[in-house]
Amino acid sequence: RRCRREPGAGSRVLLGQRGQLVEGLKCRSDPTQTYTLYLPTSYEAGRPRPGLIVLDPRGRSVHAAERFRDAAEEYGWVLLSSNDSRSDTSADPNIKALRALWPEVQRYAVDPRRLYLAGFSGTAKFAWMLARNTDEVAGVIASGAGWEPQHFDERFSVPSFGTAGDTDFNYTPMREVHATLRAWGSPQWLEIFEGPHTWMPATLAREAIEWMAVQARKVGLR
Repeated sequence: RRCRREPGAGSRVLLGQRGQLVEGLKCRSDPTQTYTLYLPTSYEAGRPRPGLIVLDPRGRSVHAAERFRDAAEEYGWVLLSSNDSRSDTSADPNIKALRALWPEVQRYAVDPRRLYLAGFSGTAKFAWMLARNTDEVAGVIASGAGWEPQHFDERFSVPSFGTAGDTDFNYTPMREVHATLRAWGSPQWLEIFEGPHTWMPATLAREAIEWMAVQARKVGLR
């Protein structure tokens, strides 16, 4: 189910909207930036839980969040999906979106040690870039992307779950990324599905969340 908030209605948490995708919420630090929120039905204010920021390359916040919703409900994750993330442009829109979304996760009892990023195509590249440059990202869930040549020399150890369609033009680049991560000894997992250049299906979104939970358990965060 979806619930659309009226413009200017604010972004306070309404517990009656747990289990729904709530659209059109404005970031308090920058009201020009909006997002879709999903709070699992098990949500309790003050009880820390994992959070996933979802970055769609066209800012389709609901379209992107829907594939993670069932897994978020089952595992008790909070989803925040941006309306303002972009691909095929400079990193500026994504930087602006993340600067506004980062403080928002604090409003929803997200454990700062378990904040994850999910992206597709250019926004997956951006998520990896952020993981290289900050220790505040617990893991990256990436669909249909690759790295620029210089990034193959920038080692990092943040867990990465990747997917690509078997007819995706980024099929080979994604395999190269994960071969490099494997050689580095970085936590990684790659799944290939039947299809073109697109977001991972919901079944693999569930596997990604389950896999990240296993990685958190390995380092004592769960």
